Amino acid sequence: MNQAGPGGESPLPADAGEFVEEIHRRADLFIVWQELLNSKDDKIKQRAVERLTDLRYKSAAGLTEEPQRIVIDMPRPDEAASSPALVDRTLNCLVAHAAMVSRNSSN
Repeated sequence: MNQAGPGGESPLPADAGEFVEEIHRRADLFIVWQELLNSKDDKIKQRAVERLTDLRYKSAAGLTEEPQRIVIDMPRPDEAASSPALVDRTLNCLVAHAAMVSRNSSN
């Protein structure tokens, strides 16, 4: 799946890690996480905390069993704080990237 989507300026990267790195070059994901954790919506904060806790304590093997999704329509930071569905998609992409980084660092 290395073809440009509608409105895409270039083909999508071949793997999830490259995709997350490209998103991070365009939008600071640390700022996005801060905004999620400081959201006024308790559900959004709860989901962000759960994902961060999973990243820290859930085994890399458990993370790889979940299907990995490629998110084509990553939200801007101001959109992420207002849409739980966009938050979930962003967090799933970050979790997939963290699992890949964890696997690569253990090799």
